[in-house]
Amino acid sequence: MDLAIPYQKLEVGKIHIVPQPNGYLPFHYKDGAMELHKLFVLTPMLTVANFNPQNGRLDFEVCENTTFMGKIGALQEVLKATLLMHQRTLHYDGHDLTQEDIDKNFKNLLYNGRLSCYINLNQAAIKVHTEAGVTWEPTNSGIFKTGRKLRLCLKFSGLKKLLFNNGRSGFQYRIDHAISAVYLPAGSGSL
Repeated sequence: MDLAIPYQKLEVGKIHIVPQPNGYLPFHYKDGAMELHKLFVLTPMLTVANFNPQNGRLDFEVCENTTFMGKIGALQEVLKATLLMHQRTLHYDGHDLTQEDIDKNFKNLLYNGRLSCYINLNQAAIKVHTEAGVTWEPTNSGIFKTGRKLRLCLKFSGLKKLLFNNGRSGFQYRIDHAISAVYLPAGSGSL
């Protein structure tokens, strides 16, 4: 059983990066004697703005919740500052990065009042909590239709450095995340 932290109780300063030899940077959440090696966050009510079933991208309107926006924005900025300050121990490849390099190559989850998440397209179903109970719904069942209000349990695993070569080599830092569950409010209708 995993523990999910409500976004109101999430303290960004308690999220730590633990460098690994393989270059993956997992998150740990340390609060006193409690240490979580998987970080699950329960979001506020979000409105689905768009779902692209071709690439699994989900966009949510979050501008009505400034507390949640502030915490996700702060997480992004703390991670960027950590990458800059500790780049030689975290991801050093022989070239020092500037703040501009990191900003340009950091894939933000939060941008212009929208939270962008991705669903694994190989995942056949997602756990959905409703007033009637818990079910597993196909990810393409219409649960993410535009305008629907819902809450998410987001799993933040760590920070990835994605390497690519599209004519020139490059990289991008991305917060590794997944939607572990969806919560539909009472009276939200059928899927």
